[in-house]
Amino acid sequence: MSLLAPYRPSSTRFALVGGAAALRPDWQARVAPQRGQLPQQRPNGLMVQPTLNRLRGFTEEITELGYQPSSVVLARDRVRSRPASTLSDALPDAPFLRLERVRKADSMAMSHETAWYDLTAAPCLAATDGSMSIYALLRAAGKPLVRCEQTIEAVLPTPQHMDVFGFPCPVPCLLIRRRSYAANGRLIEYVEGIFRGDAYVLHVGLQAAQTATAGLQTLRERFHLTPAEMRVAQEIVKGEGRMAAAKRIGIGEATLKSHLIHIFEKTGVTRQAELVRLIHEGP
Repeated sequence: MSLLAPYRPSSTRFALVGGAAALRPDWQARVAPQRGQLPQQRPNGLMVQPTLNRLRGFTEEITELGYQPSSVVLARDRVRSRPASTLSDALPDAPFLRLERVRKADSMAMSHETAWYDLTAAPCLAATDGSMSIYALLRAAGKPLVRCEQTIEAVLPTPQHMDVFGFPCPVPCLLIRRRSYAANGRLIEYVEGIFRGDAYVLHVGLQAAQTATAGLQTLRERFHLTPAEMRVAQEIVKGEGRMAAAKRIGIGEATLKSHLIHIFEKTGVTRQAELVRLIHEGP
């Protein structure tokens, strides 16, 4: 069961990921009159403002922002159970490293996260105690994470998170869920983390989508696609399906599928829709 509890303003209940549970009466009575009375001052003046423009771990992110990162490992387990809906592509009996950590910047708790790492895909993590950067360990082992899918929600903290962050009353926080992949498209990491909202602001940079022509050129140069693979990518981006693409190129569907598999392996995508998005939005 997840540790994170999204807030539902229309109800006096906190919905847990995978279920629902009512607030304890004593905590509900203590919190109710304090809602809306949020701290006006940032804790110790610290404000972390990362930019979501590239994939990096907490340690690298905090270091780049000029703070001293550290971690308190609350739990480290080798398990075979995991969130089935998020790590369903792993083997049924695959071992996982589960880490529960409080991540800090200049000794102040910034996030409380639980992460699962597929040890079949990344055996290099089996011996880590969780105090070091997982992303750095993966890079050192030649298995860097190259892309991720991330969601961000506004939540109120549970009593457990209030204790971790030292909140006297509930303060809006950020619930971030991330799925991170290696270059071969294998899902290596799934993490759920709640970040304190009074000292954590996310910046997102947006740019206009590039044209398909420019995207294809970028794809060829970055991933060293062959002429045959480029021809397949040019047809797939039109969105008319494999049969039509194969017919226009003058090859069989099996040959086209073989080219697609090679393109997926080079780019790290796993579906045609992801390939089309990569062409339009860039890596």
